[in-house]
Amino acid sequence: MLLTDNGVTTEVSNKGTGMQRALAMSIIQVYSEITNAENSKQLFFFVDEPETFLHPLAQDKLIEAFEKISKNSQVFITTHSPYLLKKYKSSNHFIKIFSSTGNKVTHGNAMNLFPFSPTWGEINYYAFGVCSVEFHNELFGYLQEKYNRTQLEKLLESDTPGNQLRKKINKLTNENAFDEYLVEKGFAQNIKYIRIQSDGKTCEQMKTLPMFIRNIIHHPENEHNKYIEEQLAQSTRKMIEIITN
Repeated sequence: MLLTDNGVTTEVSNKGTGMQRALAMSIIQVYSEITNAENSKQLFFFVDEPETFLHPLAQDKLIEAFEKISKNSQVFITTHSPYLLKKYKSSNHFIKIFSSTGNKVTHGNAMNLFPFSPTWGEINYYAFGVCSVEFHNELFGYLQEKYNRTQLEKLLESDTPGNQLRKKINKLTNENAFDEYLVEKGFAQNIKYIRIQSDGKTCEQMKTLPMFIRNIIHHPENEHNKYIEEQLAQSTRKMIEIITN
């Protein structure tokens, strides 16, 4: 196949890998536009790491092209790119995770922590072993929402008078109540968090690891606190245990 670039025509095999990938993506996109025509023959596409040398935005366009092709054909993709996987749809996509240790190859499909699984953070964690801020936020938010809902149901079923009921419901939004719940679930409340008060002064508070990290994530303007990657990983693992149990 010949390719003309800047007025010079050469064999595609003589072009750089990036140009070859760009050409392949263009062909796939063109094919995706015509593949839905009547009487189109079903094909099987096996594509190995299509994201190589592609900008994340180009990867978005590529997976959209594969999505069109998959309406009439079967597409198999091996990838290490979270940008491709973030387009996952449980209704018509299937993910299989493979890993190897020595000569042993294992596979699994464990991305079902949430009713809305898999999330991008979840995919990054299980497929690539990446502990992300996004996944920590998802775990924390999911646990907090479940805790709040359970406590609210208990309060509404009780005979608590109206004024006291309102006070108890308002307490549910207080981070201390949820932090106490995390203590009940096995976290130690042993990390010092330095909070900036409304008057600009600081105060020290003891928090669990998830709450400590959550506060740092949600308040980047507060530069008095820092966490390390191992703490993020530890907090993530423990919250997964709470959800799965």
